[in-house]
Amino acid sequence: LEFEPIHRVCFGVDGQKLLSALERSCPGAHRGEGEGHTFRVVLEGAEFAFTVPNPTSQLEVGTLQRFLDDYLPTVSGEVDYIHGDDVVRRLCERPGTIGFLLPPMAKQSLFPTVIHDGVLPRKTFSMGEAQDKRFYLEARAL
Repeated sequence: LEFEPIHRVCFGVDGQKLLSALERSCPGAHRGEGEGHTFRVVLEGAEFAFTVPNPTSQLEVGTLQRFLDDYLPTVSGEVDYIHGDDVVRRLCERPGTIGFLLPPMAKQSLFPTVIHDGVLPRKTFSMGEAQDKRFYLEARAL
């Protein structure tokens, strides 16, 4: 099984203001590819790379989750944890949403990440594809 990323979608937020706050909270953060942690942002029909140089966390999900945990309560926004790039893109067609497509976590980085960061951020990865898990859960219910 592969470690599949669990993406983030924020609801009830102004996506542009959220990105501006993320840029301010992480010195040197910018839209586009670069050195450091890079993930994809889905906002207002566009998709682009976003980079946080000199991250303090080992994983992109740790960098992003720490920011979201601090920011969302200040704007009454909510985050949901989503499997599948296509689902994130579809959800982000709605106004007041912004999505973050996170890269998968390499299996060999599990132990070094735990040693460096301690406990992994919630919903860091999933074992297997979302469709496979759904099939399993629904079949088990029968």
